[in-house]
Amino acid sequence: MSDLEAHGRFMLVRLISATNRNLEEMVANREFRSDLYYRLNVFPLRLPPLRERKGDIPLLVHYFAKKYTTRMNKEITTIPSETMRVLESMPWPGNVRELANVIERAVILSRGSVLEVPLGELRREPPPAASAGSVAPPRAASPKRVAESADDQERERVLLALRESNGIVAGPNGAAARLGLKRGTLLSRMQYLGISLYSANAKETERELILGALRETNGIVAGNKGAAAKLGIQRSTLLSRMQRLGISPREVKIAKRLIGFANAGEDQSGG
Repeated sequence: MSDLEAHGRFMLVRLISATNRNLEEMVANREFRSDLYYRLNVFPLRLPPLRERKGDIPLLVHYFAKKYTTRMNKEITTIPSETMRVLESMPWPGNVRELANVIERAVILSRGSVLEVPLGELRREPPPAASAGSVAPPRAASPKRVAESADDQERERVLLALRESNGIVAGPNGAAARLGLKRGTLLSRMQYLGISLYSANAKETERELILGALRETNGIVAGNKGAAAKLGIQRSTLLSRMQRLGISPREVKIAKRLIGFANAGEDQSGG
């Protein structure tokens, strides 16, 4: 038996540690062990924060955009120059991870081939302080926000997709397909955003969805091809909602007939 085998195995270990804290200051304040600091501080490497590496931001934006579009099976080919300029002006206190989260959210919200980043929600770097005696330039009037937060913007997009799809979530023409999401993902986002087809906060949307389903079914509520089945709810639930909203299937039928008569009259006069 060799001496090495008798006393164990020899291993060469290299330890790499990382931190976002000022260890020298912590050692001075007795918040970090000095002996451990000097053992670790053999060959320090300082990685500057993202705000000090502006040139890396476009590369990272394109990388994350491609990564998340591939994952979500979307086709985003354009990133507006103004969007890139704003992203480069951000302080990014969360560094690369924060940028990645912003791009992932933007890919989720984007409906076409252009990356739509909620620029109004990003934290911009404050302008340099004016020196004594200088006159600060007048602040430009900021445009009115359509939504108070990114969640509100996403909520509006989901509601719009639901209106365009007559409240249908799944299927090739459903809201999930319009948003480029899976059905389960959309339902999860709807729950998180507090979106219900039958909530008091979406009363007008609910009325539009029910009327659209009734028009498509010629006022028929029950059955496999009725409005309740189209909306994915029970017949009694739909009737209850219709009563609350003052919707009558008979009125829908009459309106549809009147529209049909009007169209027929136009065809005859045109002929």
